[in-house]
Amino acid sequence: MKPALDYIESRFAHSISLKELSTLSNISPFYFSRYFKKATGVTLTGYIHSTRINKAKQMLISEPFTITEIAEKTGFCDVHYFGRVFRAWTGVAPTTYRNEIARHGTERQ
Repeated sequence: MKPALDYIESRFAHSISLKELSTLSNISPFYFSRYFKKATGVTLTGYIHSTRINKAKQMLISEPFTITEIAEKTGFCDVHYFGRVFRAWTGVAPTTYRNEIARHGTERQ
């Protein structure tokens, strides 16, 4: 599983497919999907979203990029979808997250 996790970490800003990861791991896509969930406790999509949202949170705190630029740099093709996923994972919109961190200096989990 380590090669797949490393691959996700290094290519989070790009499209990542189940087929790519299963090929990298030399197992079928079906088995990879089941094994991934068993090994990590989350689905492949959930893991990729988590990785991307964590990178976005770092960028919102430390980079002057716009929300649209951050969405693109973290692998989201659509800024609205990025906003929905970000809100689902953090409980707030990206702009609110950025403003709260700037104002309070503490990160939301």
